[in-house]
Amino acid sequence: MSQRIFNGDHFSTTYNGDGANVTNIQRGNVSIDTPNAVVINSSGGILSSEQFLSPSRGGFGIDSSALTGVPRVNAGVWSVGGVTFSDLSGAPLNHVIISDNITGNLTSEPQLAPSRGGTGINTSSSTGVAKISSGVWSAGLINNADVSNTAAIARSKIAAGVPNGVVVNDIAGLLSSQAVLDVARGGLGDDFSSVGVGPFILTNSGGTISSNITFGTLSTPNSIVQRDALGNINLAAVIATSVDTPVITAPADLTVNVNNFILNSPLVQPADGIPGGNAISSVYSVQTLGAVSADLLTLPTSSGINGTSYTIVGHITGGAPVSDGLLFSFFGRGKNSIGVVSVNPLVMNAQSTDLALNTASISFTTSGADIIVRVNGVAGKNINWCGKFEIILMEF
Repeated sequence: MSQRIFNGDHFSTTYNGDGANVTNIQRGNVSIDTPNAVVINSSGGILSSEQFLSPSRGGFGIDSSALTGVPRVNAGVWSVGGVTFSDLSGAPLNHVIISDNITGNLTSEPQLAPSRGGTGINTSSSTGVAKISSGVWSAGLINNADVSNTAAIARSKIAAGVPNGVVVNDIAGLLSSQAVLDVARGGLGDDFSSVGVGPFILTNSGGTISSNITFGTLSTPNSIVQRDALGNINLAAVIATSVDTPVITAPADLTVNVNNFILNSPLVQPADGIPGGNAISSVYSVQTLGAVSADLLTLPTSSGINGTSYTIVGHITGGAPVSDGLLFSFFGRGKNSIGVVSVNPLVMNAQSTDLALNTASISFTTSGADIIVRVNGVAGKNINWCGKFEIILMEF
């Protein structure tokens, strides 16, 4: 059976029941459905509509006219919004997301590099102080090389030690401290801030110091004898069991200056100068008024066939008012070698009982064929000198 379809003001081509040969049907002549909907073929093939084109037909299934963001689908359901970590493809775990330095694409790195403000190292199990050298970070203890030569580290930054202690290097060479500096390091090994006025004695037992000194009166080895208020020692309180014989060491040789002075004190030469003979002179005396010189002994000499030796042993004493004194003991040797007279330096011991006479001296010299013993005075002192001489002659 065929029908004619009225299309506005005329009939269209005949419709034969299966829709064939139907043409030119205006949109307004189609029955009305859901406004602003998407026309689809239903599951039966008949024209239908839906508000949003579903994902199964290539749509979003949502109204995105007022949305902003990135469309995403999750199990067939679309949405629009910001990108979340779950939207990114899988990357290495526990990494830092960065933009690479070539394309700007998102990538990752295990530790944020120093060029991006990180350290470039994993410090999750590190202990110490962060350090950087030529852009490379590390963490650990501070070493000597880490401290600048011009660093002025405040003392308050150094770990506190024993209060009021002495800073030392311990057995490992590390800084340590002691409340009291021990004897092995040059200290006293004890606190003597509350000890009264001495005396003190340092013992060898444990290197300690004690002020509890007992002043003994018996002959106890290494004991101390106390002086009285005037600084004197009460000899009656000192009991000695024995006195050691002193050991006297001979003085070293002394060299005296040889000067040429005028002779004025003659000595009579003994006998006839037999070789090998000797004579003891009489006592001679002279006075010096101030810093002048005077000849105490003038010994005329002569020469044998090969020469004559004169050995002189002398003991000279001097004194100046009121109580100043001095003493010289010496021996010297001179010789006359066929008219040529010479002397050797004196071997002498000198002692002064007053500092004011310390510069007094004697000289051993010659004048012509004479050997002279000369005394030299001191400024401001009038010294009376006297001496006794033994002369030993020996012919070569």
